[in-house]
Amino acid sequence: VLILPVRRDDAIVGPFLLTCAFLRHALAQPVPFVARADDDAFFDAEAIAFRLQRVARPRVIFGAWGEWCMWDPASRTPACFSFSASRFLQARQAAASNASGTSLTADQRECLNPLLVGPFPYAKGPFVAYSRSVSAALLRD
Repeated sequence: VLILPVRRDDAIVGPFLLTCAFLRHALAQPVPFVARADDDAFFDAEAIAFRLQRVARPRVIFGAWGEWCMWDPASRTPACFSFSASRFLQARQAAASNASGTSLTADQRECLNPLLVGPFPYAKGPFVAYSRSVSAALLRD
């Protein structure tokens, strides 16, 4: 059992701080991938390790994902959530065709906030693994 000393009294910042503490701890270990699993998840660890060892690319996210979001570093909250990157791309197209920005919807303006980073695929589910470089980028960004 790994116990990380972070404040958990906030629904958004607490889990964010816990994730950051976990990634920092994991990156201190000599491992090529960082993974997390739900406490009630069933999976074949050998099969997943075998599959991950054969990945040739350094930036890997392994797990169920089908959602995308952007990230607001100031408030540490997700924004511009969608089931593909199309919401962000459509907002950019709408802004390009309308220089004044007056007819943009609130949803489009949310995605065009210049302080947001992304869009990123949002990995979630009972098992998720990240390569070292992705884990380091998550901490850095």
